[in-house]
Amino acid sequence: MKRIILGLVVVGSGVQIACGSSDAPSSNAQNTGGAGVSSDAGAGAGGGSSGAGGGTSGAGGASGASGSSGSGGSAGSADSGAIVGECNVDGDCTGGNKRCVLHFCIECTGDSDCSGGQVCHFPPGDCTQACTQDSDCTGGAYPVCNATQGRCVECTKEADCAGNAPDIHCFMGTNECKPCANNSHCQAPNPVCGPLHVCVPS
Repeated sequence: MKRIILGLVVVGSGVQIACGSSDAPSSNAQNTGGAGVSSDAGAGAGGGSSGAGGGTSGAGGASGASGSSGSGGSAGSADSGAIVGECNVDGDCTGGNKRCVLHFCIECTGDSDCSGGQVCHFPPGDCTQACTQDSDCTGGAYPVCNATQGRCVECTKEADCAGNAPDIHCFMGTNECKPCANNSHCQAPNPVCGPLHVCVPS
């Protein structure tokens, strides 16, 4: 009667089964068992290799998980469209004053902005009558003719601003009546004629 001998062989992390016959020659049993061990060990080795591959795959997953997180977006800039003064561009101005200069809406910057035969007195940026002499200026606000420029203005001399307080001095740069045209028109505590032709502290 043959007896089947089973044996467990642990190879690495695998478990293999070796079998042999009790009535076969011992050398054959050893060979058969050895073959079994060898075959199973190969399978075990394969399993170990597969396991190692799994470990590598897992390591790759961990690497992916450890990727750096995205940085937050930069803060938005302040609203650059906010209007400073009366305007930023011509489109911010409405009505008759349709040109934006130094954040103020004015009537004109050139003769083409005026109609009805008027011309542009710029600065300050008002449409006035064309003229060759004072009698041509009948608009009221600009009663004097600047014959050199060919347009009606507020003043061409100091006397033109008399009775126009507080704007009693003629600033020839723009032919306008102003509180001061130079420092001699100012006194303490505001002894300086400022850039807007108003007396200011020194």
